[in-house]
Amino acid sequence: MLPESSKINAPAAAEVAPRNSRWRSVLSWVSFALWLSGALWLAARHLFASESDFGPQVPAWAAQVLAVHGAVAMVSLITFGAWLPLHVAPRLRQSCHRLTGFTQLGLLSILAVTGYGLYYIADEGSRPTWSVAHWVAGFVFPAILLVHRRAGGRSSR
Repeated sequence: MLPESSKINAPAAAEVAPRNSRWRSVLSWVSFALWLSGALWLAARHLFASESDFGPQVPAWAAQVLAVHGAVAMVSLITFGAWLPLHVAPRLRQSCHRLTGFTQLGLLSILAVTGYGLYYIADEGSRPTWSVAHWVAGFVFPAILLVHRRAGGRSSR
């Protein structure tokens, strides 16, 4: 048993990771930019594509949207990675909002893996599977994020 003086008193999660509106704002904007660029890409691919002799052709602007989506995805990996020790780690011992929090972490993992897979692994045969998994997780994530944030706002009042 350790002497009393060597024990570390773990501060409450609220003290370790105070609510930081700047981080929340950055995460919100990054999430919105990812969602919007992904939705625009899907619109380009499925709503604005035209048939040609070589198959479906996406509009010229679709390549720029996909490039923006990829760039914002890189920023999101950094911001969500920075959020882990600030928000997630200090709250692991709390029981509230675990379902929505772990669901978000799972969806983010799926998005990272499927995004990587779409860029580096998928061939023409497997691309539709990777793609559907990516866009389904991408569309579900904002809803879970909103539920999580609203639940967090209720418990902090």
